[in-house]
Amino acid sequence: MPSQYKSNKDKVLKNAETLVMQHMGKACLYLVGKIKNDISRPNPTGKDPSLPDEPPKKVKGILRSDIDYEVRRETSRVRGFVGVKRGPAEHYGLYLETGTSKMAARPYLRSNLLKYRSRIKKLVATGK
Repeated sequence: MPSQYKSNKDKVLKNAETLVMQHMGKACLYLVGKIKNDISRPNPTGKDPSLPDEPPKKVKGILRSDIDYEVRRETSRVRGFVGVKRGPAEHYGLYLETGTSKMAARPYLRSNLLKYRSRIKKLVATGK
């Protein structure tokens, strides 16, 4: 009597997708923590601002509290997004990151991504 082969391809793919989503979440959370730490230098009065090309200092903490991440599953890939969520700090965060015609940039997003790139890649690949 011939044996029946039953593929578990769908289950394997689903498990792999779940694992990749978890790893991407860990990597994004790691980067969020590094960014928040970087922009936590105190400046409660606002009278001692950050210098050009250094991360912004914390006055009220609104930018810091609006740093967030999202992991999305797309047709053939999983993507992680880290940045400033929509809200009070949305435009302010962009101005700090890129600068304006009247203010030099105070990068904090891209600089941390580049600084921790190898660690982030490892987290995505292994979850560790």
